[in-house]
Amino acid sequence: MSTNANSSRSNLIIGGLAAVIILELLAAWMTVAVYVKRDTSQFVMRTAGFLPIAKLGAYTINYGQFATTREAIKHFLNSPSVKASGQVQAMTPAIEKSAYERLLREAAGKELAAEKKISVTSEDIDKAYADFKVQASSTVPDVPKYIKETFDWNEQQYKDNVIRPQLLEEKLMGTFGTSTDPAMQFEEYLGTRLQKPDVKRYLNFPTQ
Repeated sequence: MSTNANSSRSNLIIGGLAAVIILELLAAWMTVAVYVKRDTSQFVMRTAGFLPIAKLGAYTINYGQFATTREAIKHFLNSPSVKASGQVQAMTPAIEKSAYERLLREAAGKELAAEKKISVTSEDIDKAYADFKVQASSTVPDVPKYIKETFDWNEQQYKDNVIRPQLLEEKLMGTFGTSTDPAMQFEEYLGTRLQKPDVKRYLNFPTQ
């Protein structure tokens, strides 16, 4: 074998090892950025937003979903309406955890809706949003502007993250017995479902 052939093979091996090392370093960095630091920079969101942070049965919650929810809450806590009420507060681990658990709750709702063959249509959402705008108009003349200032969302994001889950939960509550409070029955169902062994949580939140 010629010297040139040997050199080419060595270069390929070195190049392959370098690529493996780079991928391993990138994976390690992504793991720290998501599971330790919970970084929400655009670069992390683009490269690591797909990483799973929780599972419930067949449903996976990825980091992008959690980060989007957390940033909306963070924006809300410092929004003009909250400042006007004098209730401004910093993001805490307890608030982060509530956002995390909310996503698991929504996953449990989606699972139950699939079992019961219940869905929320775009018409349902548009009607509920129109009703919301009418109700809010007396105190909020520009609802889209209010949503942007409060959550840093556009109207579609508000529909997807607030209106849709609320409507789905309302429909699910209606499937429980009427002998007792349907809302309470639904909450009891969720409490039990979220403690089952197939619910996996990959993020930890400090208790203090």
